[in-house]
Amino acid sequence: MTEPNRASLARFSVDSIIDDPRLLRQVVGEFGAERVLCGSDRPLDMGDPDPVGTVGGAGLARADEAAVLGGNPLRLIARATGSAQEGRRRLRKSVAGYSRKVMWR
Repeated sequence: MTEPNRASLARFSVDSIIDDPRLLRQVVGEFGAERVLCGSDRPLDMGDPDPVGTVGGAGLARADEAAVLGGNPLRLIARATGSAQEGRRRLRKSVAGYSRKVMWR
């Protein structure tokens, strides 16, 4: 590698599946809230049964929590599609489908 590890890590995003809100707070501290996305690994049984609760229990600043729970995925989808409106539409569709199929069985 020709660059420091921190510079390489700055290009990665990670998910919040860590099973411990305290460790999630540390991940956000290391990567920055803008690089962490809420995840569940559902429908796999090793996933976090309450990913929103895990993020909420991490004691993050309100802006950081909002970024992890929705702002970051919206930003990434909008960047990929070239449209903030399309990003919001896809994120709503994804969350709605996830809720119907997995969360409320």
